[in-house]
Amino acid sequence: MNTCNRKGLSLPEMMMAVLITSLAIGSMVAFYMMSQKAWVENNTRVDVQRQARVAMDKMVRGENGTNGIREATSITVPDSATIQYISGIDAVERSFYLDGNDIMYDPDTAASDDESAIAWDVRTSPAGLIFTVNGSVVTIEVYIEDEVNGKAMSAALSTKVKIRN
Repeated sequence: MNTCNRKGLSLPEMMMAVLITSLAIGSMVAFYMMSQKAWVENNTRVDVQRQARVAMDKMVRGENGTNGIREATSITVPDSATIQYISGIDAVERSFYLDGNDIMYDPDTAASDDESAIAWDVRTSPAGLIFTVNGSVVTIEVYIEDEVNGKAMSAALSTKVKIRN
């Protein structure tokens, strides 16, 4: 007569359960890490594109939708990364220029300490902000870059603005 009551798992059964559980948890952690990395990269890519678009919008239309380059009556490009113009709305001289990695906006070149950055992480070499003027058409090129997880994320925008005034 066999009077052995078996309660619990044998050692091989227990080892197999631990192995299967470990593989399942390891797979979930790996999937989570890959998903998080992809999310960070895509979020950075969207941020870089948004920066370029917002900077371009502010240059063309102006800080508050007025007094942008399209409203200029007179334009000067002292170097390819700087534009100075006189607004046709209030006759104030304004400028956009590259300062290190930042695109700066100066709402009144006669006043000091009123500049503000409208974009950052701008490519520095070759220049990430380029202005060219051909008659009444201004071409603006913006190149923004950032790096995440060892990958370079970049956005390039170019537009032609016909001066209204």
